[in-house]
Order: sequence, then structure tokens, then C-alpha cells
Amino acid sequence: MLSASEGMSAFSNVGIGYLEIAFEEPNLFRYLYMSGESGYHTGGFDILTTAETNSTIVAQIAKQLKLPIDKVNVLFRDSIIYTHGLACFIVSGLIKATKAEAYAMVRNHMNLYFNPERI
Repeated sequence: MLSASEGMSAFSNVGIGYLEIAFEEPNLFRYLYMSGESGYHTGGFDILTTAETNSTIVAQIAKQLKLPIDKVNVLFRDSIIYTHGLACFIVSGLIKATKAEAYAMVRNHMNLYFNPERI
């Protein structure tokens, strides 16, 4: 089992992987996540935390950080939305950022957002 810091690092790396698609394959990112043409639709916000893989991640984070699952659901959902918004800004050209800057933003967000003292 991963430690809490390793679990959060792994979660940050998922966000960074998402940004990697935005930087390296912007047309694919637009097609999959911005155009509506791919047929990829999730529904409401709840799917972000109830999809099978995501609910497993949420449960693991809650267990590792000893936090209530409802709090982790909100933090997890908001982290996905934050990362997606950042990726959309980059792909659309509204924000010019280096990979290092964007990756640091995701890591900083995760560290701040999942700080148990904040919750």
C-alpha cells in the first residue's frame, strides 16, 4: 500500500498526465474533452467521484489521510475540475505556460487542497 504522501504524489501525477495530453496532443485533447464530438460525456459532477476507478482512489485517499469520504469526494472533484480548467486554458491559448509551470501548479494545488489542516 502507498503511504499518504506517495498516494498524493500518484494523484498529482494523474493530473500531470492529463496536462501532458494538453501540451503534447492539443488536438486530441480538444476532441476528447472540449468538442463534444468524441461521444465522451460523463453526466453530472457526481460521476467524477462515483466512477469505479475514481471511487477507489477517493476511498484510498480518505483511508490514507484519515479523512471523511464526503470531504475527499469534494476535494477530489474540485481537483479534477481545476486541472481540466488549466488544461483548457493551455489548449485554447488563453494562458501561455511552460510544462514546468503548469505541473508545479497542479502539485501546489494538490498539496494545498489535500492538507488535512485545511479541512
